Amino acid sequence: MPLFGLDLSAMPKERKLSELEMMEPRRWWQREVTLHWQAQCIYIALTFCRMTLLLGPPGCGKTSLLKALSGNLDQSLKLTGEISYNGYKLEEFIPQKTSAYISQNDVHIPDMTVREILDFSARCQGVGSRAEVMMEIGKREKEAGIVPDPDIDTYMKAISVEGLKTTLQTDYILKILGLDICADTLIDYRGDDYATVLVSLLQPAPETFDLFDDLILISGGKIVYHGPRDHVLEYFEDCGFRCPERKGVADFVQEVISRKDQAQYWHQAEVPYSYVSVDMFSRKFKESPYGKKLDEELSEPYDKSQSHQNALSFSPYSLSKWELFRACASRELLLMKRNSFIYIFKTTQLIIIACITMTVLSPVVLLFAMHLSSISMFRFLASVFQTNNASMTAASFALLFLLLFGGFVINKASMPVWLKWAFWVSPMTYGEIGLSVNEFLAPRWQKMLSTNTTIGRETLENRGLNFNGYLYWISLGALFGFAIVFNIGYILALSFLKSPGSSRAIISHEKLSKIQGSEDSHHGAHVDKKSRNSPPQTNMEPNKGRMVLPFTPLTVVFQEVQYYVDTPLEMRERGFANKKLQLLSDITGALRPGVLTALMGVSGAGKTTLLDVLAGRKTGGYIEGQTKIGGYPKVQETFARISGYCEQTDIHSPQITVEESVIFSAWLRLSPEIDSKTKAEFVDEVLETIELDEIKDALVGIPGVSGLSTEQRKRLTIAVELVANPSVIFMDEPTTGLDARAAAIVMRAVKNVADTGRTIVCTVHQPSIDILNHLMS
Repeated sequence: MPLFGLDLSAMPKERKLSELEMMEPRRWWQREVTLHWQAQCIYIALTFCRMTLLLGPPGCGKTSLLKALSGNLDQSLKLTGEISYNGYKLEEFIPQKTSAYISQNDVHIPDMTVREILDFSARCQGVGSRAEVMMEIGKREKEAGIVPDPDIDTYMKAISVEGLKTTLQTDYILKILGLDICADTLIDYRGDDYATVLVSLLQPAPETFDLFDDLILISGGKIVYHGPRDHVLEYFEDCGFRCPERKGVADFVQEVISRKDQAQYWHQAEVPYSYVSVDMFSRKFKESPYGKKLDEELSEPYDKSQSHQNALSFSPYSLSKWELFRACASRELLLMKRNSFIYIFKTTQLIIIACITMTVLSPVVLLFAMHLSSISMFRFLASVFQTNNASMTAASFALLFLLLFGGFVINKASMPVWLKWAFWVSPMTYGEIGLSVNEFLAPRWQKMLSTNTTIGRETLENRGLNFNGYLYWISLGALFGFAIVFNIGYILALSFLKSPGSSRAIISHEKLSKIQGSEDSHHGAHVDKKSRNSPPQTNMEPNKGRMVLPFTPLTVVFQEVQYYVDTPLEMRERGFANKKLQLLSDITGALRPGVLTALMGVSGAGKTTLLDVLAGRKTGGYIEGQTKIGGYPKVQETFARISGYCEQTDIHSPQITVEESVIFSAWLRLSPEIDSKTKAEFVDEVLETIELDEIKDALVGIPGVSGLSTEQRKRLTIAVELVANPSVIFMDEPTTGLDARAAAIVMRAVKNVADTGRTIVCTVHQPSIDILNHLMS
């Protein structure tokens, strides 16, 4: 974030320092934060000119912490403690405008170019106090005898001009971010712009990790380390854990706080290893010099008089409402030009329909009003229900209501008295009335019948629309009224309804008590003493073979397996003579119980094809060769009952929890003779084996939007198949799309399944060293 909104990165070093010293003391942009969050005390101090990396495992609270610091946390969540910017509490200024929270989801208008989006953003934000700042800078430069660089001085004055639709600042941002040629964003955007930067990353590369100045390590909603990045290894060595030479520091600090990975980094041979929990790490940090220094910084009150009046934003808007309206109107006109075909087509459609009805002006106006009220209604529904699925459901119900009670399906005369209100609240009704009376009361329909009535009146009477001509104008006014009401509702919904946030976890009572640290607060000292005197506890894996439900270990043997498909027509046209195309040739092997076997090969080698042939999932083609299960020829109908298949895509219901997903699969696939208690115990065993027991109450969510991470979804897919109690499990590329650490976690869960005595075979593409160490065959 530029100082006062001014970009100083291009200035000479001596100029930047002198102006900074003149305008503000050293702690200009310091954010002092003391946050009591999720019943756990979090103390953070962020200083200007430094980039801080926020690290932690998925679900530890990184996003919630960032939202809390930036004032974007959901109002329904309880937040206690104090967050201050330059000594000002969040309630005393507008944190959403002072700081910038950049979500992991990139939401932009697809019909606008990058330059147009940045220009619109700059126009909405305005120049702020840049004009005043330029006057102040000029005054102090004269007093200090500083001669500004001509190019930089011109640039700073250019970005201080109000009312520009395109700005020089947009060109500058496009250039420094590499967007002028649609290149990737440059990574080395560091503290030279005098900003306070806090970035949350899941698994940064070593090159990215080295760009940061400070590090905050968080787990379970607690701070494990907060200090200089280059001192973190020294801190953990004092705790008894050493990072291997070729190990990335970011991977090490996340694995050392994990129960499953911690033991391998213990280096004090004279002291037996015992698991160091997150609570113990948190207490050790508070007792360390880094924690004590942080307490000293936070205990020193910040003098508000040292903060410049323009350092914080005290108004939610930078421009007047009229200027904001003009900016939004210009954007909408631009979007209409980009989608001009749709508007031209709809206008032409309305004119053609009006011409068909033999008159032009009146039907066109009425159809336009009908169209306006319809799109206003659907826009209003979308703003209220917000999500795509909910909006589509509401729109379908509204469309059904309009057609059913608008006089088309059921005419007014056939409706009971208690249902006639639905006829009058439907916008479709007024469109039908207006068109009908305008057409059938025209002179060409005034021929008298033997019943002493005109043809037009008789037609209107049969459809229950026998209204006078003035109803046309009432219908027209009603349609415009509906459009106004729906648009007012649309504006109110956008103003007061918050956008749907991320999915919330359903916390059980035992997990809530664990989070609150009730047991830890009573027995903290006792745990420390016990951990120092306890014997080594290096075996943290689930007990091998420990399963509630028994199963029969089976060996899969396949010999000279051949697989053919019909030769595609394109290959035959190019001269390929054979009628069959062979994909697998003389494949022989064996899969043993308790052994994790991987099928490896380059892309297109036939890994997935062989896996599908062995699993019996190939419905086409020709299979030759022998496949035996436990010494007997394979019969697909019975083999399907004792085998499981984990597909490469993870498809789960987003609105249920992890435990509910596994329970649903268990109740559908386990034998009905098994009692409910045994099924529940088996579900718990499966969750523990796949290491999902700690997140069993988390909602699955939508991939890439909310809920579980990709690695957690992959483990849930394995759990859903394992809960069917199969003897043989096939897995199609369980590590595809995962980073190195996530892939290692998934393979560790797969290894746990193999340790139960089941036959496991999976396809693996480009495995890392950690994954290869898990493989047995």
